[in-house]
Amino acid sequence: MSILRLRPWIAVGSVLLLVLILLTAAIGVLLHTQHRYERALADIKPRYARLAGLAGSEPEINKTLTAQQAELGKLVYDAAAGVDRIGADVQQKIRGALSAANVNVTGSQVFANKPDDKATMGTVTVSVNALASLSALQAGLRSLDAIRPRIYLADMQLVPTRQPDAQQVQIEMHFNAVYLVSHP
Repeated sequence: MSILRLRPWIAVGSVLLLVLILLTAAIGVLLHTQHRYERALADIKPRYARLAGLAGSEPEINKTLTAQQAELGKLVYDAAAGVDRIGADVQQKIRGALSAANVNVTGSQVFANKPDDKATMGTVTVSVNALASLSALQAGLRSLDAIRPRIYLADMQLVPTRQPDAQQVQIEMHFNAVYLVSHP
């Protein structure tokens, strides 16, 4: 056989060999891509399972969140109310509770403390001056314990009056109310 007779076979064989090489390269790329996707899927699978678990727990999480927000609402004021309004509300509640316990409130003042830029909570301080017997003061302080959101007694000074027949004391008290800070 001469080389001229084999030339068509060589051409066909070369084309088939080239097609085979291209197919092998394409299959290699596909297998590599498939392996990469399977590895990515294996990495994502635990995260997906965690998210699926969270999604299944959503009613329980929402119930717990609602309960926690209600508990927080018993302890602190919401920032949406505004500091001035919170101060007025705290002052009114303190004066009302003390007056109901026969404590003569002679004066009160609200101080709004500006929180830091990164603070999540701030305080409003109410200073109260009053005149009362010790039993009335005790009853007034007990009634303050029932106020919600909580009002915290920061300090108190008692000075006995100079009237020997009336066992009364002059009282200076400072109360704090805590509020949540909302940052823009």
